[in-house]
Amino acid sequence: MRPADDRPGILLVALGAPDTLDEVPEFLSAIRGGRPTPPALVGEFVERYREIGGGSPLNRIGRTVARRLEARMELGGRSVVCRYGTLHGASSVEQGYDDLLGAGATRVVVLPWTPFYTPWGVGRYLARVRALRRRRSDLRPVGYFTGWHSAPGLARAWARRIAAASDSLADRYGEPPTLLFSAHSLPDRPDDPPRPYTNQIDALRAGIEQALAPHRAMLAYQSVGRAEGPWLGPAVEAEADRLLRSTTAPVLLAPIGFLADNLEILYDLDRALRRRVGERAERLYRVPSFNADDDLVATLMEVLGPVIPALRGPTGSAAAGRPQPGAGADRW
Repeated sequence: MRPADDRPGILLVALGAPDTLDEVPEFLSAIRGGRPTPPALVGEFVERYREIGGGSPLNRIGRTVARRLEARMELGGRSVVCRYGTLHGASSVEQGYDDLLGAGATRVVVLPWTPFYTPWGVGRYLARVRALRRRRSDLRPVGYFTGWHSAPGLARAWARRIAAASDSLADRYGEPPTLLFSAHSLPDRPDDPPRPYTNQIDALRAGIEQALAPHRAMLAYQSVGRAEGPWLGPAVEAEADRLLRSTTAPVLLAPIGFLADNLEILYDLDRALRRRVGERAERLYRVPSFNADDDLVATLMEVLGPVIPALRGPTGSAAAGRPQPGAGADRW
């Protein structure tokens, strides 16, 4: 039993994104480890962010998710405080953590705002929090929860969105669309293969397809970076072009590697990819992102259920997520 004054603090952590065009150069420098960014590359990305509205909506969406998650949990009978913090950008991990403590959090749950664990991605988020706690000599109990791609609610939520879009396209075209799942590509180095990441993507895809009516479906990778060497493939550009050339059916993009609108969605898929396929883009569609909608908030509540046991779902039963602690995670 927890004491009556127990108030968990939930910190959603993410990479972050530039909110404005002025923040783009500093953001690029940060994700490049402080290395100077060539002016031509800065100009290229400024133009990309200009095309999607003058900055990324990612941080705004993340803050909204935190507010909605806190409100839903309060309605479910649990006093919590939720904040959003990023590795890079104004909504920093440090500010989010301090806000939790200032709001009276007695223990902290660190939940990466991505369901997939990689040491060079989520691993860096957790290392940032651990370093912060050491600097502050903070002894509050903390738990780090990662790898929640296997939460049943996540696959069901994706399946509902895909089914709605697919049914609409089938009515319009007289045949169901081909599904093209996508996830962020990563360097595919022989000495450090990204197999744990690809296994997680494959597991989520399998859960989604199990909840769907049969579809022709395939997986591709997108948003290849600038590092030299091979990257995970096949490339979404090549697969979309091939599918649109080989059939008269529509192609439905399902970017299951992402939870919210960002540069990879709004530019790489909605603009660059559509320009790549030319006039065939009239048959290219995309499943809407979760952003801060009820599907994502309900899934996060499911994931957090085991660590906030007083939380109840709409039917009164405890949430049934099974998040996996990160390697070396602290426990309470």
